[in-house]
Amino acid sequence: MIIVMSLFLSLLLIIRLHGRVRGKIKLNGDQLDSYFPHSAFVCADEDSLYPTLTVIESLHFSGRLRLDGFDEEYIHSRVKESIVDLDLVKVAHDRIGDVGSGGLSTGQRRRVAIGVELVAGRDVLFLDEPTSGL
Repeated sequence: MIIVMSLFLSLLLIIRLHGRVRGKIKLNGDQLDSYFPHSAFVCADEDSLYPTLTVIESLHFSGRLRLDGFDEEYIHSRVKESIVDLDLVKVAHDRIGDVGSGGLSTGQRRRVAIGVELVAGRDVLFLDEPTSGL
C-alpha cells in the first residue's frame, strides 16, 4: 500500500516501483540520470520486516540479497556498522515482532527498516517524517 506523501517523495517512489514517470527531476539544478532511482530509496512509513527475524538476521538477509558478488566478510561489516550507526546494539539479537505481539518498539522497527536500506549501500535515502510517532 502506498500512502500519499509529499509530491517529491511520491514521485521518487513511483519511479522506484514502476521505473518511469513523465517529466524531469532535478537535484540542485542538475538533471538526475537513469542510475539515480537505483542508487536512492524512499523509505515509506510502513516497514516490511519479518516479525520472526532478529535485527541481525533482517539486515544480513537484506545484505545477502542486495550485495550479490560481495563476500560474507564485507556483508557482515556492513551489518555491524549499520547496527552501531542506528543505535540497535542492545536489541541486535531481539526479534522484530509487530504491533500486536511485542518485540521491538516502533522507533526501533523504523531504524531497522532504515538499516535494511543502509546495508544495501544506497547512495541516498529519502525518509518521510522519520521521527513521526516516536
